[in-house]
Amino acid sequence: MPSVGPLVRSRFLVRVPRPDGDAAYFHSLFGTSLVLNPAAEALLDGFAAPTPVDRLTSELRTLAAKRFLVEASADERAEFVRHMRPNAPETGAHLQGLLLLAAEQCNLACPYCIKDKLMDLRPERPQARIAVETARHAIDAFLAVAERGPHTDLGLQFRGGEALLNAEVVLDATRYMRAGWTRGDVAVSMVSNATLVTDALAHSLAELGITVEVSIDGPRAVHDLVRITKGGRPTYDRVVAGLARLVAAGVEVTNVNTTVTAETLPLIDASFFAELARLGVRHVNLEPDVLRPVLADPRELAARVLELRALANAHGLELLGCWGRAVRALSLVRQGESLPPPADYALLIVDALGHVVPWEYNGVADLGPVADLSAVLASEGFRRHAESRSAGRIPECVGCEVEGLCQGNASTTLVYERATGRSGLFEHRCELIRAMTRGVVATANAFDPPSPRSSRRQRRRPRRRRGAGSAAAS
Repeated sequence: MPSVGPLVRSRFLVRVPRPDGDAAYFHSLFGTSLVLNPAAEALLDGFAAPTPVDRLTSELRTLAAKRFLVEASADERAEFVRHMRPNAPETGAHLQGLLLLAAEQCNLACPYCIKDKLMDLRPERPQARIAVETARHAIDAFLAVAERGPHTDLGLQFRGGEALLNAEVVLDATRYMRAGWTRGDVAVSMVSNATLVTDALAHSLAELGITVEVSIDGPRAVHDLVRITKGGRPTYDRVVAGLARLVAAGVEVTNVNTTVTAETLPLIDASFFAELARLGVRHVNLEPDVLRPVLADPRELAARVLELRALANAHGLELLGCWGRAVRALSLVRQGESLPPPADYALLIVDALGHVVPWEYNGVADLGPVADLSAVLASEGFRRHAESRSAGRIPECVGCEVEGLCQGNASTTLVYERATGRSGLFEHRCELIRAMTRGVVATANAFDPPSPRSSRRQRRRPRRRRGAGSAAAS
């Protein structure tokens, strides 16, 4: 709380008009938020220039507590960066999760897949599956760093390709990391197309408390247009059968991931959300095609996606997407978190060959072998990577109105854009995220949506544990 003195309106505030005549404001770095009526807005506007304050009224205290009013000498960006990353990158103290690319290959051939497009940028580097021993070495290295760090609970994620092409490693690595970490819990999650889920595998995932995100791209006729096998065969029935096995076994299916293209977006309607609700789904992550914009105008696309969100909400589902990181950050801060949750920065990503890589779908050089993690963390390459992923310092994000909330969620698009010479993809994605965040914030339940679970931030404890508003707001 600032002391009484010259106060000024924060330069990081974003104003979003609401249909009721009030305005929602949020802090683009710290994620604090308020809905202000016209009188409160006028009070805030009175601090456009540094203004001495004789006494902090309750209204001013609220605005100051939310960082809407700050001391004139405050360096908000420096303070944000210091809070978000208190430790030097070489210590590894920021790392709270390990992401293993269990199988870089996939058994499907979705035409929009950014993973293949990015990895194809390195033709000399064939796609592979991580070996059991490689996964264990990665876990050993990660836990050795975590033992020196501040975190009690850790995360383990499996991605692909299709991670269940290497189900043996998924199960073994989960057991191994849980056995090796005695300070707290290890929350384990994965993304899958569910086509390879058997009853036995579903029960193993449930027993280990591994949460799963499942990919379904629309009702049968829509899904089967784009989510096909390498031989061109449809997959909807196999995916839904796999999803049903997971649910029947007691696996927590955290959300359904739906990618829409220019061809499929017009075909998504209320029937899709009704079917998902019938299947027991409660959260949908809808992602427009990254590499071929669904609509030329991202604001027009946002308007259409907001319509779909309303249809999903009507069936008891929450619908988020690439903008969900920003919306979730606003919600968590409003619920009491002191800062937006760290995103990519907190992850150690290890590819199938045992190399630390900067991106989940890596189209650039790796950072070094995880077996020599201490040297990787001390390297200049890792320092540059950590700096570029630190909230408040991400070069392409500085000055964006959702900078501290989104934390570079469109940056992989920029990697692809730079590598191929295709322009405009990154800015299209960013404008979509901004427009969607504004659209969600403008609604009555702007900052308190149902809390969608995400593989990036799992709270569920595994089944088997190892031993050992005020007058300023309307």
